[in-house]
Amino acid sequence: MFSVFYEKLLADPIRFRWVECQFTALDSCARSQRQLDLLLASLPRSLDKTYERMLLGISEEPAEDARPALTLLCCSKEPLTVPELIEAIAVKLRDVPRLNPDGRLDDEEEIHQICPGLIELDRHPGSTRVTVRIAHFSL
Repeated sequence: MFSVFYEKLLADPIRFRWVECQFTALDSCARSQRQLDLLLASLPRSLDKTYERMLLGISEEPAEDARPALTLLCCSKEPLTVPELIEAIAVKLRDVPRLNPDGRLDDEEEIHQICPGLIELDRHPGSTRVTVRIAHFSL
């Protein structure tokens, strides 16, 4: 029975991504049975709704960094390294564009925190180079 489930799941990359996102949501859930039941009952039924929920779940302050980070990752010609993305996020493009040194994130873990489940880090074997990318093409 489970083998049929896995075959169907693995045959459809969108469905696989949807399940992966649901596990991410479950992982961040408080551990009481009641809270888990509430979360399970409210899980979105489509990948688009799942992404919408993930984006809306980013609180206001991290969203100030998440928006430009996701935009840069979607539009860049080449993968950005962690330091490049950290530096780019620190540039505020409001009325008067400027670099805000206090706006720099500390490390790659903070990048994950502002875009939970939406980005992934690629570590390159034999190198200290770490690039950041959108977690899935469907995003």
